Amino acid sequence: MCAPQPDHAPLPCLPVCPTGLPSAYLRFVDLLREGGITAPLREVLSAITRRCPARLIVVTDCDDAVDLYREAALFPGPSTEGHLLQQRGLRVNGPLFPNPAEGSANLLAATARGGRPVIVKMLAGRVSPGSTEQPGGAEAEACRVLQDKMPAGVPLVPVRIATFKVGPQHSTTAGRGEGQHAVLVMQRYPSSLTAMVPLEAPDVLAGGRRMVAALKWIHKKGYVHMDVKVGV
Repeated sequence: MCAPQPDHAPLPCLPVCPTGLPSAYLRFVDLLREGGITAPLREVLSAITRRCPARLIVVTDCDDAVDLYREAALFPGPSTEGHLLQQRGLRVNGPLFPNPAEGSANLLAATARGGRPVIVKMLAGRVSPGSTEQPGGAEAEACRVLQDKMPAGVPLVPVRIATFKVGPQHSTTAGRGEGQHAVLVMQRYPSSLTAMVPLEAPDVLAGGRRMVAALKWIHKKGYVHMDVKVGV
């Protein structure tokens, strides 16, 4: 059962269905209505059809549709990408996972100054001009807490919180209004676990101990990791 979601300001009309996606697009909009988003923003729908059309096609219910819509609301537009490049030297190259089955569409591949490959995640939690609060919401705050005075033996991936400013002339109805915004910047590794050769038992045991050390640190700081999977 889908919980009702708050509406956005209504649009004069929905954008025209993209070529090649009319039936999937209309189905997606219908699923959003079922989830309570009866007036989706044109900018967000356009970002979905442009950046992850495959995921739009495979959404199964209104919960999936609402989740995708909320992720896409954080996608950077051309203006935001320009701010990231000018203010933080981050050049966004596109989604990290073009295939929706491989990972979240909210993670972006980028390069930092000097050409270093990084992963960028846009965060919710805008701070209005003049506020003393930190942008990035609860996710940024958790990263600040976990990275603070972290012992050398705790193998959490280093994360940098980069902030950037948006002026009134660049504000949009997609949620990135005037003020300070934040992104997470993480190192991009050249391969994944799925691409690695099978590990020997001692290596698996050592990796398990590192995971336990990381989880103990997270728990000590008052947080719970909600995405730990154990295979048998």
